[in-house]
Parts: sequence; C-alpha cells; structure tokens
Amino acid sequence: MKGTLIGGYLLIAFLSGMWMWVWGDYEYKGFAYNMGRALVWPASFFQSDPEIDGDSDEAFYESVRKVITKHGDQYGTLMVMKSMGNILLLQVIEDDKTMTGADILKLYKADSRSLNTVMARLYQVDGQFSPEKAVAILREKLDGADYSDILEEGDDAYDDIAKIIEDRS
Repeated sequence: MKGTLIGGYLLIAFLSGMWMWVWGDYEYKGFAYNMGRALVWPASFFQSDPEIDGDSDEAFYESVRKVITKHGDQYGTLMVMKSMGNILLLQVIEDDKTMTGADILKLYKADSRSLNTVMARLYQVDGQFSPEKAVAILREKLDGADYSDILEEGDDAYDDIAKIIEDRS
C-alpha cells in the first residue's frame, strides 16, 4: 500500500513536471526546474497567482508589482513589460488609421525617438503628456488577469498588430 501511494505520487509528479515544462507559467526555466517544482506538486497546483486589480490607479500599480514580484526574475519582468507595450502599441495603431503597414513595421525597428513620437500620440490629452491614459487602457484590458493572462493578452495584441500590418500593406 505504501509503495502504491509513493509510486502514484511520483507518477503525478512526473506528469505534472512534463505539463509544467510544456505549458506552465515557468516553461522558459527548463525541464529540471519544472521537475523540481513538480516534486512538490500539491503546493504548485493549489497556489494562487496574484491578479491585476483595475479598480484604481494605486491598486493597479500595486497589483502589477505583485505579479512581477511573483515572477520576479528578469525574464518574467521583461515578458510582462513587453506584453503591456504590445497592448498599448495596438491601441495607438487602432486609433491612427493613417499608419501604413510600413509605418508600423518601422516601430519594431525604431530608435527611441520615433517610438517616443508614436507613443506620445497615445499619451496626449489636450496636447499635454498624460500617462494616465496609458494606465487607464491597461487597467481596462488587464483587470483580473494573472501572469499567464497578461502574456496571453500581449501575444494576442502582437498577433492583431501583425494582421493590421498585413491589411495595411
């Protein structure tokens, strides 16, 4: 009986490790890391990831900090920032119907001056710089999202940008 329980636990750990390595939030960390997490699979499966709270600016900032801290290595932070950038860039592109596919492609190869010019369009309110507009967009799009949801939203925005480039070329 004891051997059956230990064997079942290890089987679940192996299957969990494979699942985490292929589809989990830490897939980028490699097989060995995910197998280590899988050995304590009950803790891995029944933990809760922090979610973005879009109720107020303060709650939003704090919840983003918690999400980034939970996945606090440089790669996790970079992925969250990249996803948020894609979401904001999609908003700029959708708002500016005059941008051609070539103009949008230049943004991905842009130096900081041209990218700042485009992002300034997003942040302009009555001709004044307004990061509150960008925060409002992110609060609306990401309210209730956890780490994997943020990355998925960013990937979806990237795919939408690619489709817009194709349509406008």
